[in-house]
Amino acid sequence: MMQLTINNQIAEIKNGTTIKLTRVNPYFADQGDYTLEVQLPLRGCPTNLAIFGPRNHPATTQYPHIGEQYTMQLIAPPLQLEGTATVTSITEAEVKVQLKAGVKASPLNNDTTYIDELPLGNAWDGFGSVQESNSAVLSSGTDVRTQIKIFSSCIGQKFLRTTTPVRQAAYGTYGQTDAICLPIYSSTDDIIANPANMITTTPGLDGDSIDSITLAPCPYLLDITARIFRCLGFTPNDWSQYTENPLTRAIYIANTRQTLQRAKILPHWTVKEYLNELQNLLGCVFTFKGRYVDMYTRQHYYTQNRKPITITQVSDTHTINISTDPEAETTANGNVDYDYPNISPMLRLPDEVWENATILPTATYEEAKNHYDKLTDYYKKQSPNLYTVTPTNRAYAILIDDLDTPVLREVDQFAPLMRTTNREQMTKLRITPANMLITDPHIATNNGQLKDPTTTGRRYPIIAVADTILTKSNIYSVNNAINPPETDTTDTTTEAKDHIDIAWYNGENDTFYKEYFPGPDGSPSKNPTISLCPIAIPYTIASDGPRHIPATLVTKAYTFPTPEGPFALTTKGPINTLATYGNIGQLLTTAPTIDTRIELQVQFTDTINPDPTQPYLIGSRRYACARLEITIGQNGIQPLKQAYLYEIQ
Repeated sequence: MMQLTINNQIAEIKNGTTIKLTRVNPYFADQGDYTLEVQLPLRGCPTNLAIFGPRNHPATTQYPHIGEQYTMQLIAPPLQLEGTATVTSITEAEVKVQLKAGVKASPLNNDTTYIDELPLGNAWDGFGSVQESNSAVLSSGTDVRTQIKIFSSCIGQKFLRTTTPVRQAAYGTYGQTDAICLPIYSSTDDIIANPANMITTTPGLDGDSIDSITLAPCPYLLDITARIFRCLGFTPNDWSQYTENPLTRAIYIANTRQTLQRAKILPHWTVKEYLNELQNLLGCVFTFKGRYVDMYTRQHYYTQNRKPITITQVSDTHTINISTDPEAETTANGNVDYDYPNISPMLRLPDEVWENATILPTATYEEAKNHYDKLTDYYKKQSPNLYTVTPTNRAYAILIDDLDTPVLREVDQFAPLMRTTNREQMTKLRITPANMLITDPHIATNNGQLKDPTTTGRRYPIIAVADTILTKSNIYSVNNAINPPETDTTDTTTEAKDHIDIAWYNGENDTFYKEYFPGPDGSPSKNPTISLCPIAIPYTIASDGPRHIPATLVTKAYTFPTPEGPFALTTKGPINTLATYGNIGQLLTTAPTIDTRIELQVQFTDTINPDPTQPYLIGSRRYACARLEITIGQNGIQPLKQAYLYEIQ
C-alpha cells in the first residue's frame, strides 16, 4: 500500500493515481529523490483542505502560494522517504505538488542560505567558566578580551566543574576543542595573531598588558561543517571515515580575523557552495536518511555495508556511449587544482611553462643534473629547459639566484592532479592550503623569514594568510566605530573572502618544531626550543628556489607520503612507505574505477528495495547505479523498474 503524509496528516489520493519517482545516487549527482507532479484533490476533500486550506475561500491570499513547502513522508514498503512537498500549482479543485527527499531535500541543494549568516555561535562557547581570581569568574566564548584573559592568566587551570584543562581549549585536537589559537601571520596587516607569548602574558588590573594581543580562533573544518548541518536541522551521524582519519580530522581553517563569531570567519557562500567545495576537497559523499546525514569516502562508498542487489529478471537493456563533458568532471574523475590566491609560481608552475618550455624527460635526477652541468653558463641563464624525472614525477628548472648565478632546483611541488592532458579543464578547489614562513627575532621579512621580536632567541614556523585581522582592538569601541583612530592601519573591510585557507595540526604531542640553537660559547644547546607548529605548504621561497621547512619540524609524527605534506594533490616519489598519514591527493585517487563512458540502461521486475546507492550485480558484473526510476501505485511499488548503471571495474 502507498501512504502519503503531508504536514503530519495523511493526504487523500485519487483512485488510480501513480507516482513516478526518480532516485539519484549522491555519488554521481546531488539531485536526490524527486517525483513528477502529484495531483491531490481539494474540492470535496476535507482531508486535503485541512492540509492546504480552502481554495474557494474569498481570502485565498492567506493560503499557501506556489513554491510553499511542507514536510512529507512517502511510504510504499519497503520504501520509506522523508522530505518536502512543494506546491507547483493550485486551484479550487486540486493542488499539484512535487515530492523531494534525500539529497534533493537536503542542504546540498540549499542555494538560498549563506553560511556566514547562520547562527553558528562563538568559538570556545561550550567550555563553561574558569576562575581567574578569588572573585572573578570568566566565561569562555563571551568576547575576545575575556578569552585572551582565559588563555593567558588561566592557561594552567581547569574549567569549573569539569576536568577539562584550559590549555586543551586553546591547543587541543579535533574532538577536544572546536578551535585552536596557534600563531598565524596576517600579511595584509603585517600582524601576528595568537602570538607565541600570549600564554605568558599576565593581564594587569586595567588590562593594558593585553591590548596588543590579537586573538583569531581557527576552527576545525569538520567541527564547522557539523555545526552548519545542525543549524539547518540535520544531525551528523556516521562520519567516522573522516573524524577518525588523522589526515582529515586535523584540518582547520587558518583564520586571521579577530572575532569569536564563527560565521564571520567563513566566506559568503551558500550552503550548497560550501558543501560542494568540501566534497571536492575531501572526496566525500553525503547521504541522508530523514534528518540524519552520513559522510563516506568515495574509496569506501561501495564497500561500507553495501551488499550487492542481484538482478535476474531483466526484460530489456540498452547500452549507450556517453560523451563526457570535461567541464562536468569533478574531483572524482577530472583534473584537480587548488585555486590558490597567492602561491609562488615556483611551487605551482604556470600552465604556460608546460606549453612553452623545452620538456626533457629523464629517468633519474642524476641524468638531469649531468645534462645541466654540460650546458654553458649563457645557455643556463636563458633557462629554457624543464627536466621531468619520470619515475618520481618531479620537475626541475634552472633558476637565477640573487648573485646572478644559475642553479638547478626542484619546482612544481604542488602540481595539480592530472587525469587528462587538457590543462584548460580543471576543477578548482576554493578551500586551499595556506603558505608558511619562518619567524626570527632578528631579521626583517626576507626570503620567507618574518621578524617576531616577541620571542627573543627563538624562531619557529608560522602559517601566513593574505587576509585582514579586521581590527587591532580586542574590545569593541563605539567611539572607534564612529571615529576610527588614525593609528589603526588594519584593513577594516568586512567583506568575506571567496576562499578558505586551511592548515593541519594534530596536537601538542604530534605537531611541533624542535631546534637546538647555539649556546653562548657557540656549541649546540642541550635544551632545544619547542614550538607548536601546524603544517600547510611547508616551503618558504627564495630566488634560488623553494626551501623546505626543516626536517626537524616535527618528531615521530611528521610522516606523510612525501615532503609536500598533507595537502599535496600528486604523490611524488620516492614515497615514504612508513607514512603515518596520507594526503589529499590520495583521498581523491583511491576510489574504485567506475567506467562512466558506457551507460547500461536496464528494465527489470525483481522485487527489491529500490536503493540506488547499493551496488547491483547482473551475472558476474558489478555495477554502480547512477539513477533508478520506479512507479508507485496505490498498491505499492509496481514491478517494472529502470536502472541506469555504470560498471565497477
